[in-house]
Amino acid sequence: MERIIKYIAHDGREFLDGQACLDYEADGKEIDEIMSLLHPIPEDDGCNFVNGHGFIQHERAVFMKARRALLEKAKEFIDMHWIQESIDDETVHPSWAGRIIGESPHRYLVSAWQRISCVDKQFREWGQSFFAGSSAGEQICLNAQQTGELK
Repeated sequence: MERIIKYIAHDGREFLDGQACLDYEADGKEIDEIMSLLHPIPEDDGCNFVNGHGFIQHERAVFMKARRALLEKAKEFIDMHWIQESIDDETVHPSWAGRIIGESPHRYLVSAWQRISCVDKQFREWGQSFFAGSSAGEQICLNAQQTGELK
């Protein structure tokens, strides 16, 4: 019989090395702090947000700050020119970096970038990326009170 010790991060990822698990969780906390710059996603709305019922309006400067910080963090895990190109040119489609980020084992990073990919050119965040590239979502600003936007 062999005794195996494993460590489980908050998101369920398993590690054989305790320090690697702690480092992963510290990175996750940093990514969460970056994403906290953005307005929160509606909680427990019965899937309305995910199904295109409205959007979250972000301020351009705040969104771009979060996007850039997330890409800079991604460079710590991923050595691929698409990450730097996405930093250097803010008009690059999120799928450039998203393709390689999606292959990363870092779930916090993958989840955060998924949120970035749900934002359209008007800095409206939709519940899924389909609505960011389509006019199918309901044109309702869900955070109008925080942003001063009219519904």
